[in-house]
Amino acid sequence: MQPYVFCSLKKLTVPTIYPEPLSNLVTELREHICSFCTPGQLASLSLTNRGWTEPAERELYRNIYLCQHSDKDESFDLCVRTLAESTKKARLVRFLWAHLLGSDPESTDKHIGGLVVALKFMANLLSLSFCLKTQQQNDKHVYFLEEALK
Repeated sequence: MQPYVFCSLKKLTVPTIYPEPLSNLVTELREHICSFCTPGQLASLSLTNRGWTEPAERELYRNIYLCQHSDKDESFDLCVRTLAESTKKARLVRFLWAHLLGSDPESTDKHIGGLVVALKFMANLLSLSFCLKTQQQNDKHVYFLEEALK
């Protein structure tokens, strides 16, 4: 006796994919929407959708405010490293404000070195404000920054 095999074929339906309505907005509207976002929201938005990456990053990197309160502050290093490694993002920077309050000379040298590298790629920089308050003032820091701006 042969076993019976039951087989049923169902018609498979493929869902229709509709484009997101927000992706269809013109660039000017996306840029205007980005102007209301916080830096955290802009960072998330830039990773969400390719159509939003450019306007979100343009707004995110337009004005950079860096303040290093301690030698263990990693956010300063992370931002400077991002700008030094991505020439595209560095070119978006128009205004840079950096405030270093380090007490460790080695750490301060590292921060200044990172800023010097990043500054070389900031071709569209309009304004730079830099404040260095350390226990040991060193003229070489000023020299390196001046050379980067030439």
